Amino acid sequence: LNTLLINYKRKGNKQDFADLNYNIALNKYNLSDFKSAKKYFEEALVHFKKNGNKPGIAKTMKGLAVVVTTWGDYEKAIGLLQTARETYSELEDENGLASVYISLGVVMQDWKKYDRAMNYFNEAYKYFKNNKDYLNEMNALMHMGDIYIKKEDFKKSIETNREALLLKNKINNKRLFSIALSN
Repeated sequence: LNTLLINYKRKGNKQDFADLNYNIALNKYNLSDFKSAKKYFEEALVHFKKNGNKPGIAKTMKGLAVVVTTWGDYEKAIGLLQTARETYSELEDENGLASVYISLGVVMQDWKKYDRAMNYFNEAYKYFKNNKDYLNEMNALMHMGDIYIKKEDFKKSIETNREALLLKNKINNKRLFSIALSN
């Protein structure tokens, strides 16, 4: 793999090289190889910065935040996500911004700061609902339902998860529903 990357770096497009590192990082993360994922995210970040690719920088910061969250480094994760949020705001990329809110919510949930997590999930939910992005709206609702369970508010959890299941009918695609459940 390293030989492939070295050859690609010499011959290929610098943007493609950054994207390749980013995609390898995602694969390493999905394989629970967090140390390698971090290495490839960091390499991608270097090249996205050299290329001035702000969307690439933002998505890579978000990826790095997910990795460091697995190690319990919540403060670093929040810092990375705040940078990603600022970048998406600057780019006026509301979808990217909403995805960062979900990630911030997950970090806060893992950190057991449930009220802050709920605020972030609500921000993402509002965006997805306004844009009729049913899959991500359902995902936000399911995260909110998890928070209600952790806070032992089972009635609100049932209501929220029921609303998420109603969205499943709008999606009407079992494959998308299983993806949302796996997040």
